[in-house]
Amino acid sequence: MDDNILEAVSKEVYKRFPAVSGSRPKVQNSAKSGEGNHVLVYRSNATTSDGKKISQIIRVTINDRGKILKISSSR
Repeated sequence: MDDNILEAVSKEVYKRFPAVSGSRPKVQNSAKSGEGNHVLVYRSNATTSDGKKISQIIRVTINDRGKILKISSSR
């Protein structure tokens, strides 16, 4: 995958989900997501004011040209 595409998609994800800002995605090629599609997985961990840990996972499916096809997030 081209670094420019990865950077552009990450910029869009960081705008929408600031909690994962700065994290590098794990890139997966998935047969389930369709031929030529890639799944990017962003992860972040945060601590609440009472000390509990919260993790957030963002999954982004993109095509070979970098168009975002689907975004899903954990709570």
